[in-house]
Amino acid sequence: SNAMRTLPAITAHGIEVDLNVSAEQIGYFAGIYHLAFGLMQLPFGVALDRLSIRLVVALPLAVAALGAALCASASRYDVLLAAQFLIGAGCAPALMATFVFLARTYPPRRFAPLSGIVFAIGGLGMIVTGTPIAFLVERWSWRAGFLVLGAATILCALACWFLIRTGEQRHRRSNETL
Repeated sequence: SNAMRTLPAITAHGIEVDLNVSAEQIGYFAGIYHLAFGLMQLPFGVALDRLSIRLVVALPLAVAALGAALCASASRYDVLLAAQFLIGAGCAPALMATFVFLARTYPPRRFAPLSGIVFAIGGLGMIVTGTPIAFLVERWSWRAGFLVLGAATILCALACWFLIRTGEQRHRRSNETL
């Protein structure tokens, strides 16, 4: 999620040149990730109360990977925006689902330290991926950055699908209505 969030900054110049868009349009492109991410918080929050974490993380990550593939193949700005929306929406449940998983799996006294570790790993992920992705984009093209992160995202989706047990839902499901 953090790597996808920073990718527009790394790829901005290549997109501007290749698709003949302005700096303002690049700003919209970068911002639509955050718009989609924010819009999906409530629906994914409700889904986490009612469905398995496995489902609520793996399927949206597959959508984010699809969005990355669409970005990589986009030849028009509107396609690029739609693809970036898919990336933002697909990455939206990741952090919230992690916290739900921690709350359901560990005793309350471990939540704060484990949350700190999650934030640290996420921050490190942004730092660790920035330079290699920038090198990749500089060496090949902005499209390569989306392809590589899309492939990494689909691997994350598969890992979530196969590694998160379906039995993790032994909690009391909410019976509240919307």
